Amino acid sequence: MTERGDDRVGEILNKVIQTKGLILDATREQERQLRRLNDRVALAEVKEIRRLRDKLAAFYQVNQKNPSPAINDSINRLSVRVADLEQALNRKLGTSDLLKPVPWQRVQSKLKKGEVYLEIVRVQRTHFTFDKPKVQYWAFVIRPGENKPGFFQIGEGDAFEIRSFRNYQNRVRTQLEDTDSYNTYWLKISEQLKGVHTVMLSADGVYHILNPVTLQNPATQKFVLDEIEVKRVSTGRDLLTTTSEMQTGKSIVLVGNPQFDMSRKQGNNRYLSNEIVPVEASETTRAGISALPGTKKEVELIRIKAAESGFKTELLTALEANESNVKKLKNPAVLHLATHGQFDQLSKADTYLKSKLILAGAADREPLSVSDYELYEDGFLTAYEVTQLDLPETQLVVLSACETGLGEIQSGEGVWGLQRAFQLAGARSVMGSLWKISDEATVTFMEAFYKNYLTTANISEAYQQAMQTTRFVYPQPYYWGAFTLIGAN
Repeated sequence: MTERGDDRVGEILNKVIQTKGLILDATREQERQLRRLNDRVALAEVKEIRRLRDKLAAFYQVNQKNPSPAINDSINRLSVRVADLEQALNRKLGTSDLLKPVPWQRVQSKLKKGEVYLEIVRVQRTHFTFDKPKVQYWAFVIRPGENKPGFFQIGEGDAFEIRSFRNYQNRVRTQLEDTDSYNTYWLKISEQLKGVHTVMLSADGVYHILNPVTLQNPATQKFVLDEIEVKRVSTGRDLLTTTSEMQTGKSIVLVGNPQFDMSRKQGNNRYLSNEIVPVEASETTRAGISALPGTKKEVELIRIKAAESGFKTELLTALEANESNVKKLKNPAVLHLATHGQFDQLSKADTYLKSKLILAGAADREPLSVSDYELYEDGFLTAYEVTQLDLPETQLVVLSACETGLGEIQSGEGVWGLQRAFQLAGARSVMGSLWKISDEATVTFMEAFYKNYLTTANISEAYQQAMQTTRFVYPQPYYWGAFTLIGAN
């Protein structure tokens, strides 16, 4: 790649916009087409695929804890069956527009004065040479009224992704002044943003797991939050979503303060299919699950404000904050989950099994018999299970839990974790956190967010205001910068 001025920059950018996040969008488009099918056989096949995927999720977790050749055989057999059914369904679906070219000028046409679109691209060389680093970060910038996009290099080398990023994480978590990260991750970008008040940012690589607004300019002592509004989108195609595609509803489901030590056999925490085998988490994990009384205050405050704004509300707390109830939800306009989140970076498990939300019953120490496993949920809602939720008309999911914005980074596709899982389930915008968060600061953040959102219905504006309000009480970015918002918001 070369600096801006190359005549092929626009052509390259067209390809990036067309293909970035394609797997996510293709999966969502397939789900939309399946819901529109008026074919009894096809609908039965869809139902069977969902049942088999649920069963696969359980087998993956069982195999993670107690691997065996028999379980591996079951996984392979089910995977083949799912693939065959999906192939049969695909033949009934229409062609998608996703593979059609997306000229960068279409994205440009959606930008207003003072806005730019920034496309970050991580480039990894396949052939090692001593004089060139293996990893480089480049950016395309689209401005209103310009005849061609800008193109520039941000940084390069392993230090950009490892040493410098660890420094950023450590400085945020220890609440120490950070005079380096702005120069590393934002200085060259800021030079392209003169006279700009809003940047639409499509991240790649390490930019998925840092929050740019928490970077402090050592020259001015201002945070990026003070200098410009950063709106994160999965891809430039998000800007092409029409208003008619963005359903508006006034219903909100609030899940919080789960009773973690609830017996899994208590209440209505039954598995939705008798053929699926839940699995317990390790004793180490379960022993570390502490009660979250602050989340009770959080969801009750939101419920009151939502009801006052004319929203239909549903509150799931204590025993009711369980997996079974969450899996039964159908398209709330807003879904808010306030609980523990977990991302096991060291696990060798399937990507979507590493990230999970912890719900009622997760800390139950009573051993379950084999027949019990066929009937009850385990209290751990994995990202894999989230992908099977029915949320195609849900505008916003808020994951008010630790590390729900983390996952495995796939270049060009984003972070494979809870946020992406909720997008696959249909949610338009998802808010998650990048690090462990303070209970008190979270209540402040969420109260400010919903106070604005419930009256304006503007997710981005409410998010920006929540950061500023929280910062007034808790000045360090550790408290106000943990949450990131992504999607067509």
